[in-house]
Amino acid sequence: LNASATIRVAHAILGECVIRQITGFLVRRILTWTEKGCSLRIGTRLGMILLGSRAELELPKDKVELWVRVGDHVYAGKTIVAAYASK
Repeated sequence: LNASATIRVAHAILGECVIRQITGFLVRRILTWTEKGCSLRIGTRLGMILLGSRAELELPKDKVELWVRVGDHVYAGKTIVAAYASK
């Protein structure tokens, strides 16, 4: 069974966004560096999956424009995954 950690972020423009860290079957070790009620800045590292598996990001479809696709490799602190949608 995989282990996971879920972080919910309340964003002023986007509303609620969800980040889910999911470990692989053998490792099951997640470090989360955020605490409930803390403020986050762009580029803040939220945690790490040791010998990791994947992270899922849930954003409101009507408010963002995705810059990555399923299967793309993304890099912590480097890859921009989405931007505010054009009006």
